[in-house]
Amino acid sequence: MYNIEINGEVYPIRFGFGFIREIDGMETRKSPSGANQNIGLAVAAAGLIDKNVEQLARILFIANRTEEPKISKKELEEYIESTDDLDGIFEMVTDFFTQANCTKTTMKRVQEEAEKAKKVQDALVKMANPKE
Repeated sequence: MYNIEINGEVYPIRFGFGFIREIDGMETRKSPSGANQNIGLAVAAAGLIDKNVEQLARILFIANRTEEPKISKKELEEYIESTDDLDGIFEMVTDFFTQANCTKTTMKRVQEEAEKAKKVQDALVKMANPKE
């Protein structure tokens, strides 16, 4: 379990099965066989890599939902809007995802895919601008 402090209040956040069940079901896609696959955890992990503030707020809110005390969406969003260290929050949550048993495998896979995509993008830019 991890904690985040907002306005002097410490809120526990847990990236366990309750978190996985809720966040994973928020996004689906059709598999090649036609079955629906839950991909919400992978989308959330990609959102962390992209530093998407909406995904950050969603992740923190859901991770606190099974814990006490509970944070309100409004309080969480106001905290994210007003913080001077948004990059630090992203880094902290990314570290949580990297270390928590229920999220680390998915996070590693998404990070590897993001790195592959970046290499392809860099190669395409280099091909388009060979003099640089």
